[in-house]
Amino acid sequence: MSLFRVAAVVVTYYPSIQTLERLLQATRPQVQAVIIVDNTPPQAGSTLDAQPYDGSVVVIRNGRNAGLARAQNQGIRWAAAAGFTHVFTLDQDSVPDPACVERLHEALLGLARRGLTVGTVGPRVLDRRTGRAYSFKQFSFTGIRHGHCAREEDVIPADFVIASGSLTPMMSIDAVGPMDEGLFIDRIDIDWCLRAIAMGRPVFGVCAARMQHEPGADSRRLWIGRWVEAAVHAPERNYYMVRNSVALYRKPYAPLRWILNDAIWLAGVVLISCIVAPERLRRVGLALRGLWDGLRRVRGPLISRKNAES
Repeated sequence: MSLFRVAAVVVTYYPSIQTLERLLQATRPQVQAVIIVDNTPPQAGSTLDAQPYDGSVVVIRNGRNAGLARAQNQGIRWAAAAGFTHVFTLDQDSVPDPACVERLHEALLGLARRGLTVGTVGPRVLDRRTGRAYSFKQFSFTGIRHGHCAREEDVIPADFVIASGSLTPMMSIDAVGPMDEGLFIDRIDIDWCLRAIAMGRPVFGVCAARMQHEPGADSRRLWIGRWVEAAVHAPERNYYMVRNSVALYRKPYAPLRWILNDAIWLAGVVLISCIVAPERLRRVGLALRGLWDGLRRVRGPLISRKNAES
């Protein structure tokens, strides 16, 4: 039997201590180590720090918002250097069910027995606020196919799974490459999954594995022939979503069927947020700037005009 050693990589940014404690209580019994990479800016005079505590938990303090992708890569590099075979990535607002990692690993083993070299697998994600289960999505020229869990044993092909809750073999990361740090905070998981699939490493959702997740956005109820819950992110997310989507549309591994569906989805999300959310003019301006910067291949964090000119 092959050795299975998994490290959880948790990226934090101004985390709620209570929520983080719930995450740790749920995660630590399932893994051999937890690596917390903290992007929260410290008090003046603090420096980058990395120190172990409680034996199985390592905290890496960046001292600034280094971006989600870079923080994930830091945790992955630490796990690789320590000899771990898999990484279990988590957002600070996610809480996996007790057997989540075990079920994900069982799915990986089952897929390997079918002769598949898998990129990553993700759990069934449940919105903690509404109880709604997210679907596993596949894209075609006729629209989006939503894969819902009919049975516990279902393992559903997907074009991407969200990074939070995904279990990824280290050999897949070695083959596909690290997270794209130039994307900074958005579309990172989609980019990595599209790369993996293009390299012949498919992605799957695992119905038997569950995770509670609280989306990092408010919501508004809208009537568009039926009532829907529309996510309303911070205004800056309009910039990153648009800029990074434009960047991905130009990648050779991004299939046209995904680009067409994503562009329609993105236009709807940005339009709705600019209509129903506060700071409408700022949202519109940031979305347009994201489009322009995407066309100019701008990468990294959003820099204010004032800072850029100083």
